[in-house]
Amino acid sequence: MSRSPYSPTSHADRKTAALMFPLIEKYLNSQLSQKAFCQQQNLSFAVFGYWLKKYRKAHRPAPAARKQPAHEAFIPVRVIPPGHTTSCACELVFPNGVTLRFSQPVEPNLLVQLIHSGA
Repeated sequence: MSRSPYSPTSHADRKTAALMFPLIEKYLNSQLSQKAFCQQQNLSFAVFGYWLKKYRKAHRPAPAARKQPAHEAFIPVRVIPPGHTTSCACELVFPNGVTLRFSQPVEPNLLVQLIHSGA
């Protein structure tokens, strides 16, 4: 069994990860913006950002899996319904952690180009 890249060093770190990772998963499955989710959960935005980064690092694919050709890789897409308020019009989060946020709507062809380039 492979060990997660995020290896908490103390019992307190493991306990905190055990509490925060389910919250991060709840956010990822929600249709809320990060800010709205933090307000709803009464959670500091800075603390949320710290644990979101830890979660993404811990759930990053193994290096061999990341080197798949672009045509074989699957990039999950989460669509936010029209009328839902968010802090940005579009956000792309790549497996390597790079995040692109657009303040205005983006043409689908540009998104396809960005996804294929891997930012």
